Amino acid sequence: RFLLNSVVVMAVLSDQGKHCAVDLCHQNDFLPFTCNQCHKVFCINHFRYGDHSCPHAAGLDNRVLLCPLCQKAVRLVAGEDPNATWERHLRAECGGAGAVAKKPRCPVSGCKEMLTFSGSVQCSKCHQKVCMKHRFEDAHDCVAWRRRPPVVAPQRAVAKAPSSG
Repeated sequence: RFLLNSVVVMAVLSDQGKHCAVDLCHQNDFLPFTCNQCHKVFCINHFRYGDHSCPHAAGLDNRVLLCPLCQKAVRLVAGEDPNATWERHLRAECGGAGAVAKKPRCPVSGCKEMLTFSGSVQCSKCHQKVCMKHRFEDAHDCVAWRRRPPVVAPQRAVAKAPSSG
């Protein structure tokens, strides 16, 4: 009886989902992915452009390396060896493989915090790069914040009652 029920369930579910478009796969996937470039259906193992060799995805690979010397994001060129991209960055932007770039620090006087990729923010008003502790305009020497018009506190309009006398 159990075998009969499982056969019935398999028959019911066999028309659900879609088959992967990769020739050697054809896996029936209940949550398939549709490629936004070639518009074919793929399973979880083949949904990435490179996994199904998508012919329409040239130049859509946007991976970057974070340079530990200068903290810049270096874009990897599609089809190029990442080591070649790294070497070119070292020669052109970092000043060479032997030169170690001085790590930037927070410009607020007395602060020694290093400005890392994830531990810094650029002020939207003065465009100065500061550490997370000094990210607010009143916490660093923000020129735009100092130029703002002074806020006048609302004063109560107290009318003196005429004195009876």
